[in-house]
Amino acid sequence: MRVVVTMAITCVMCLLGCAGPSGHMNSSAELTRAFEEGRPPTEFQYYVTGRENLPTAVIGIHRKYRQRAKFWRDVEPGPDALNRAIQNLFPYRRDTPRASYLLSPDGDIIGVYWSAIHWTTIRMGQDNDVWVYPPRVPDSRGTSGWRFHGSTGGSVSIGF
Repeated sequence: MRVVVTMAITCVMCLLGCAGPSGHMNSSAELTRAFEEGRPPTEFQYYVTGRENLPTAVIGIHRKYRQRAKFWRDVEPGPDALNRAIQNLFPYRRDTPRASYLLSPDGDIIGVYWSAIHWTTIRMGQDNDVWVYPPRVPDSRGTSGWRFHGSTGGSVSIGF
C-alpha cells in the first residue's frame, strides 16, 4: 500500500512539474463581429498557420509578448494581407470561424485567435514569451476520436 501511495504522489508531482503555466481562451461575439467585418484589433502583431492561401488559424499577439511556437508566419504589414487571411480560413467541418481572446493564467489579454477550429494550446514562459500552438484537428482515421502524440514518439487514440 505504501509503495502505491508513494508512486502516485511521485507521478502527480512529475506531471505538475512539467505542466508550466498555461493560458486559456475566452470566445467573444463582439470580437467575432470585428473579424467578420474586417476590423481586427490593431494593437496586435498577426501570424497565420496552415497553407499559404488557406490558413488554419490567425492569431494576434500583443506587442509586449513574443510568440515562440513554431509553424506560424508573420502576416505582411498592412490590412490587405491580414484581411485576405481572415476571409480565406480553412473550413473545418461546417463550423463557422469564431474569435477568442487569448488570456494569461492571470486573465490578462495576451492576444486574439480567429479560426473555425475553436481550440488551441497556450503556454506562458519567462520574460513575456508565449507559445500559442497551431490548432490540430482530430485524427480522421477510423470513425471518430482523438490521437495524442507523446514526447517519446508514442501515441494514444481515444475513440468516441
